Amino acid sequence: MMPECRARHPTQTANRLPWSHTVSEPLSRSSRKGKLMSQLRLKRILCPTDFSANSMHAMTYACGIADQFLADLHVLHVLQDPVFPTFAEPSAVYGLPPDFNERIRASAERALSELPEPAPTGGVEVFRVLRHGTPYAEILEYAREQGIDLIVLGTEGRTGLRHALLGSVAEKVVRTSNCPVLTVRPPSPDFGFTTS
Repeated sequence: MMPECRARHPTQTANRLPWSHTVSEPLSRSSRKGKLMSQLRLKRILCPTDFSANSMHAMTYACGIADQFLADLHVLHVLQDPVFPTFAEPSAVYGLPPDFNERIRASAERALSELPEPAPTGGVEVFRVLRHGTPYAEILEYAREQGIDLIVLGTEGRTGLRHALLGSVAEKVVRTSNCPVLTVRPPSPDFGFTTS
């Protein structure tokens, strides 16, 4: 025999919500938000960047969240080995200058030192980190090592054939991360419409 199920109004019983708040009377939207925000603790935020326009857009979100929670902001760039086409003629030789890797590293360090722009305010500490390897794997490893509470990243970085062959870094991070991930879409184009 199936047990009888009766729907009850939240004011009739003490229901448990996901954030462990006992409801004895309906909460207003602002009090729910305040209660949730007081229980949400973000101490370390990671914002990976590839220096693209969309990763800079995601950086503004990361800075705003870091300001709101007075969290440390970790800005990470991952240097990846150059990808050469595999369909090239076998006799083709790709010659890179001997100091190629050093120049790329110096350029990335210089760009990283200028981020975030504009910088967060209110005593937020910014850590700038440069790593070498596969971007999504290094992002996940760094998040694990540093005890990151939230990853904020753009959904579209440098695209093209490389994106089609390697897949989306954001997608791989979202699917395999142990901490929450906030993905930020590129800003929508302004078509000149105004709202009244």
